[in-house]
Amino acid sequence: MERRSTGPPAVRPASRRAPAGPVRARALIIEPSSRPFRPPGPKVGAGGGRTPAAAWAGGRNVAWEQVLMPPALLAGGLAAGGLAISVLAAPLFTTLPTVMYVPVHQGLVTRFDPFMPVSLASCLFCDAALVLAAQGGTVRLLAGAAALLLACAMTVSLTKNVPINRWLATLDPRALPADFQRRDPRTRWIRWNRVRGALAVAALVANVAAAALLI
Repeated sequence: MERRSTGPPAVRPASRRAPAGPVRARALIIEPSSRPFRPPGPKVGAGGGRTPAAAWAGGRNVAWEQVLMPPALLAGGLAAGGLAISVLAAPLFTTLPTVMYVPVHQGLVTRFDPFMPVSLASCLFCDAALVLAAQGGTVRLLAGAAALLLACAMTVSLTKNVPINRWLATLDPRALPADFQRRDPRTRWIRWNRVRGALAVAALVANVAAAALLI
């Protein structure tokens, strides 16, 4: 007789079948990207513009614009204002007698001489620096136009008005030359003073327009 086992059936270990074909290792293939690598740019603020930290860290040109524009506006405003005052006051020269005109002109010129050249030169320097440091093309164009206008104003001053001022400074109001009436420089001085005043005001307008683009 066949004996039957009453215990649990024996569990046979499952046989592991080897793959039919050869085993191939999967290689990780990295394909080159068609997009060029770009370094991370400066941080952008909520309104789309650069944040102050990004302006100092990555946008140094913007920082230089912010440094140079205020003194350019200040110096240009002082120069244009001083010349505007002289333009408005100059017609009074024609109403004065010759004996009174010479000392009045001497006193007026000494008030503006140390102040006017410094203001014009300072504004010209700032505008020339803005041409090199400004980031926007329009700002550079306006700064260059302002620098050119200021250079013309200084040229007029040095070649037309300053020689007249120096000649009048050598005169004694109580002993004027006999030919002073023929050489009276009032008309010429007033005309060239208006020219340099208009040039300085035009330069100030150009700087204000450039500053408006930076706001």
